[in-house]
Amino acid sequence: MNDSSENEKILETISKSYYICKEKVDRYVAKTRMEEKRIRKSKTESNILSRKDLIEFKVSYIPFLLLDGMYEIKYSKKNVIKISLRSEVFSITIGNLTFKKTELHQLKEDLFELDFIESIIQENNAKIAIDAQGKEIKEKDIPEFQLIDKKLLEEIQKKDQIVKVRYNDKFLLEKLKSRLIKRPLDYVKIIEEKISIRYLIILRARYEGTFEINNKKKTMIIDSVTGSSTLE
Repeated sequence: MNDSSENEKILETISKSYYICKEKVDRYVAKTRMEEKRIRKSKTESNILSRKDLIEFKVSYIPFLLLDGMYEIKYSKKNVIKISLRSEVFSITIGNLTFKKTELHQLKEDLFELDFIESIIQENNAKIAIDAQGKEIKEKDIPEFQLIDKKLLEEIQKKDQIVKVRYNDKFLLEKLKSRLIKRPLDYVKIIEEKISIRYLIILRARYEGTFEINNKKKTMIIDSVTGSSTLE
């Protein structure tokens, strides 16, 4: 029967860090493009001469979540080896332990079994990549990213500009752990279990500008990574 130590708390280390996707278009270029679009589409001089700052400009950040984990287990298990011993041998010594021939399980005239406990260390790795809708994606689908500037992150968090993710941290961490934790079926005792997880939040900027064109409100959205835009 497996030792009850399997119920002992797993040692966990979780580090969370923020990154930002590398931008083809920053907020300043985005706002300039919106103004250029407004001027090109305007038919009257009064609209063309409207001040640039009349554009209602918003920035939001679409998150990608990348969880990268490693699980390590140290455990003991039973094993057995078969040893061929000549008739004149009455004991064997392994390391500092001596076994009398009469203590071994005899299979045949010259074949014996030695039961022992071995200690093993085993690792398992897993990753999960999630988009803002909670859909699991491939890691390669996340655009190239870099560590975010600390001041920019503080501004983003203060203004609450990060789009809410469908699932919370607890759900995603448990999902990753379910893939990481692989206990062997034949263990006798768990000595130690550890999990280390890197939790990366990767932000993709999205620029939105609302302005009037010929007395009609329009909204232009620009993706910072690709530079593509839509006008609605």
